[in-house]
Amino acid sequence: MEVNAAMGAGEHRPTDPSRSEVVIIADGWRKSTFIDLLERGELPEIQEHYLQPDTGALLENVISNVPSVSIASHASILTGSFQDQHHIPGHRWQAADCSCCRNYLSLRGPFDVNRDLSSEVTTFLEDAPAGMARIAVQSVVRRGAEIQSSFLSQHPERILNKLGQLIIDNPHSRSVAWLPRVDSLSHLEGPDSPRVYEEMKRTAQALGKLACTLKNAGLWDDTSILIAPDHGHRPIQYHTSLKQVMKRANIISSVNSRYIDQNRVNIRTSGDGSAYVYLPKSESLHSLEITEFLASNPEISLACYREGTDTHVLSDGGYGLLHDNGEDGLTYEVRSGSDPLALTSAEAPTLAIPSVPLMGKYPDFLHQYSRSYVEGRSANILLFADNDTHFGSVPRLGWRFGYHRGTHGGPSVDEVVVSAIYKGQVSMIDRVKPIRSADLLQELGLKSLSISGVSDNDLHRSSQLSALVNHRGRRNN
Repeated sequence: MEVNAAMGAGEHRPTDPSRSEVVIIADGWRKSTFIDLLERGELPEIQEHYLQPDTGALLENVISNVPSVSIASHASILTGSFQDQHHIPGHRWQAADCSCCRNYLSLRGPFDVNRDLSSEVTTFLEDAPAGMARIAVQSVVRRGAEIQSSFLSQHPERILNKLGQLIIDNPHSRSVAWLPRVDSLSHLEGPDSPRVYEEMKRTAQALGKLACTLKNAGLWDDTSILIAPDHGHRPIQYHTSLKQVMKRANIISSVNSRYIDQNRVNIRTSGDGSAYVYLPKSESLHSLEITEFLASNPEISLACYREGTDTHVLSDGGYGLLHDNGEDGLTYEVRSGSDPLALTSAEAPTLAIPSVPLMGKYPDFLHQYSRSYVEGRSANILLFADNDTHFGSVPRLGWRFGYHRGTHGGPSVDEVVVSAIYKGQVSMIDRVKPIRSADLLQELGLKSLSISGVSDNDLHRSSQLSALVNHRGRRNN
C-alpha cells in the first residue's frame, strides 16, 4: 500500500491509552456543498472547534472507493484496506457459484456485513490498544465493538449526544459513529437542495454540542476526531431501467432479485449510480459483446469488463484496456476511438499508472477499480450511469414516495472526491495533496497496518460480546 510521506505517517504511531479516538462517518457529504457552506461562514461550530490552526485540519481531497457506495466505503475507511482485501464489494452482490446473494440495505444487512468482512483485516475498533473501550453508535461496520448503541433515528443530535455520553462514561476509548441523514436527503431532494444545506448546518451544530460536552468533561484536549465522508453525490434528472436496456438486446434479466436465477442475467445495483452484471454460463462467451452493447447506450457512461488480469473499459465513443502487471503495476492503453477516461492523448495513448492518485474526469479510477474486484463476489461487468441518470427504482420506497434527485456509486468528481476534517495532531499533514480514504487512518497514525492474523475464534468471541451488549443497548434506548 502506498503511503503519503508528506503526511508523516509512514509508520504507525502507538496510540496513547490515555486518549480517546473517534471516527465519525458523514454519509454523502458532497464536497462542493460542504466547502460552499464552510467558506460562507455558515458552519461556525466546525470552524471554531474542529479547524483551529494548531489542532485541526481540513483534508481537501480525499478519494473514496469505486463504486462510491456507503458500506464498501465504510469498510475501507474503518479497516484501512480496499475491497479486494476487506471483501465488501458494494451494497448488493452475489456469489460467483450462485450459492448466495447479499443485500446490505436489508434488515439483516449489518449482521451480514460484519460476517462477510475478511478475517484477514482488522477494524479500527479491533485494532484498539489494550485498555481502551471500543464503542459503535449507529455504525454498520462495527466488528470489534464492546459497547453498541443502535436506534431508529437518523438525526445527528441524537446520534452525537449518545456518542458524547459514551465517551464520557468511557474516557479512554475508540469510537465509531455514522451520520446518515445528509445522504438520505441528497437522494430525495438533490445534493445542492436547501434541505441538504440546512441539514449540514444542523449537523455542524450537533458537532459543536459534542465538542462542548467533551470540553465540559475535560476530555476535549485528549480526544482525536476524524470526520470522514464516505462518498459524495451528484444531481440527477432521469431514471433508466437496466432490465429494459437488456431487453433491447433480447436478453432476459432480473434486477436486485432476492434470489439468483441461473438461467438469466442477474443485475445488482449499488448507490443507484453503479451496477454489477452477472452473466449465466450460456452468455459467458459473449461477455465482451454484451459489454460493448451496454456501453453504446446513452444512459451508461462506462462499462467495464474484467477478463483475467485485463479490464476492457468502454464508453460510447472509445475503448481502453487496463492491464495489471502484478508487481510492475498497472498500464492503460487506448485501443480505439477516444479515451473513455480522458487520461491519455493521441500522441501518448499508453499510460503507466503512478502510485499517486491521478485526478481528472474520473479521479484515481484505474487504481480504485483495480482494487475493487473481490474474487467470487464481484461481477465481471461493472456499469456506471450517465451523468444525469441513475439506475434506481422510481419511486423508491426506502426514501419515501417520490423521485430521486441525487445519486452516487459512480466515479465522477462529485461522487468520489470529498473533504474530511481531522482534529488532532496536524503539524505534519499535507492538507491539499490527494489521499485515498482507505489510507486515512494509517496516515493519521490512528491505526496499524490493515492486514492481521485475527483468528476465527477471536472474531466469534467478539461477535458474541457485541450481540450481548447490543441487546442491552436496545433495551436501554
